[in-house]
Amino acid sequence: MGRFMTDLRLRFGALHREQIADRTKMNRDQRLREGYWSGHAPTGYVFVDENGAGSRRVLVPDPETAPKVKALFTLMADGVSQKKAAQQLGLNEPTVIWQRSNPLYIGLVYKHHANLDALLHTSHATLRALADSPDVAWIYPGQHEGLIEPEVWDSVQRQRRQRTTRYGLSGAIRCGSCGKKAWILQREGRRSPRFRCRCGWEKSYRIIEATILQALVWVTESDAFAAEMAKAARDYEDDKEPEVIAAVRAERRTVSQKLERALDALLDAPTITDSLRGRIETLQEQKAALDTQLGTLVADHEQRRSLRSWRAAQATLTEIPMRKLWEVTTPAEQRALLPAVFSSILADKDGMCFQLRGMEVEFKTKWITPGPDGGDKQVAGPGIEPGTP
Repeated sequence: MGRFMTDLRLRFGALHREQIADRTKMNRDQRLREGYWSGHAPTGYVFVDENGAGSRRVLVPDPETAPKVKALFTLMADGVSQKKAAQQLGLNEPTVIWQRSNPLYIGLVYKHHANLDALLHTSHATLRALADSPDVAWIYPGQHEGLIEPEVWDSVQRQRRQRTTRYGLSGAIRCGSCGKKAWILQREGRRSPRFRCRCGWEKSYRIIEATILQALVWVTESDAFAAEMAKAARDYEDDKEPEVIAAVRAERRTVSQKLERALDALLDAPTITDSLRGRIETLQEQKAALDTQLGTLVADHEQRRSLRSWRAAQATLTEIPMRKLWEVTTPAEQRALLPAVFSSILADKDGMCFQLRGMEVEFKTKWITPGPDGGDKQVAGPGIEPGTP
């Protein structure tokens, strides 16, 4: 009875939390439809009570920071980078770096920044048309005053789009040491930009692009890679994992039932004996061990299924000339191609490491210098790494 009441209280608590979350979302959506912002006030605005204490809060321009935000957008519209513009105006860069496309600055309210990221164009006319459309349920006209003029806004968005779409590898490379994204550095007087990380390493964009392209070619066209995948698949042909998983699940259910009976006995017992406490601890340890074993078996089985799927996909990939495809695709298409093959691309001063999408398989390669004819001057050694062609 005690266990039943405890479970009942937990379920009522979960229901209460869900109801609070639903009411919060409903109130937020209602505020947005009426043109009121419900998140944090961005730089340049402050919240004030619309009709005195206790009334709804509305955004108004901050007399101290609003002129700086206007000046920041004006400088960026003239071609100054946001970092340099923020330094000139004495603004804290991390608080404004994400706000270049924030429609609050043109008098609109919105829900979820991911909706903005999905837009190909964020011009003033586009956002205003979306806000006025009755079919769009995530952006609305706001009750607050816009800070940025349409011409300035459009200029900033145009330059922002050019910077983010100029390079196909933008945002795709992470450092193998610190795990942070490497950024692209374009210096005057240099024909090719460079990738740089806070760890200190720096590589030419052309070298990184050639290394990634060689990895794509190796994955899709290399006989050595196909042989490695075929060998791994043969090792999994005798797959009896489902039977083993079923046996572990059955054993785990038995232990869980014993543990529940022991806990019921603990709740009903007038005194708690050492033997009962020891039995409960033993059953809990057994259940934890079975949980770990089951998780390992399921993960291994899913990896084997991914391997078979990858082999089926490779038959199609081998028909695609990756080098020619890369040369004719746009930077935006290149950024879409890489995540389809690799789940992560890591780089350091010695080379690069690639994690295949949907598999626990990775391979490494040294830096590859593109030749005058587009060929590769150096590749990694044999083994799990790409072999020398």
